[in-house]
Amino acid sequence: MEQVFGVPRSVLESEFGVFQGFLPAAGVLLDVVQRLEGSGEFRLRSDVEEDRCWQQLIPYVALTCRGRVLLLERLATQAERRLHHLLSIGVGGHINPEPEGPDPLVVRGLRREVEEEMEIDLRSSRRPGELPELLGFIRDDSNDVGRVHFGIACRLEIPAPVEVRERDRMLGRWISAEELGVHEERMEGWSQILWPVVRDVVARETELGVRGNAGALPID
Repeated sequence: MEQVFGVPRSVLESEFGVFQGFLPAAGVLLDVVQRLEGSGEFRLRSDVEEDRCWQQLIPYVALTCRGRVLLLERLATQAERRLHHLLSIGVGGHINPEPEGPDPLVVRGLRREVEEEMEIDLRSSRRPGELPELLGFIRDDSNDVGRVHFGIACRLEIPAPVEVRERDRMLGRWISAEELGVHEERMEGWSQILWPVVRDVVARETELGVRGNAGALPID
């Protein structure tokens, strides 16, 4: 049976306060997850899917590449029926038991989830610049799924577009950050919360000339 890692809601509220929607991060990814892991544990997923006092931690990673953002469509072959045919800018999922390694558990789980879903190798790299950037946190108590999950929102800038690995479960395409708002109505809840943050981060980098302009970057 699947085990998932989580933290008591009371711990998260003590650490971050009570909020809904998006909370900007005040630290770096490694420091934050190390603090959270000290208060968490694995529990059976079936035991916590309706437990509002226990928050399952979900890394939620937006992939960006030269001013563009990966937009995914979740197909009906995915297990979570409530997400079928919705659009998403977040790659990731539950934290399960992981082999031991030099990184915190949440980072190891994040790397695994991204590698499972995308044609990319993160775990072989140890350069700090290749760790995802922590953007902030997502909480949405407006629905049953959101009430028991806590999003760790990150952004990973990659040098070249990558393809979806699990093509039987999702489709993907690269779009300009400015286009994200056009797709908001079809996005899943967390992506509706996160897309303005990602757009603004990419826009600031573009204004500073950090990233060059990119042409169309299809992945299919």
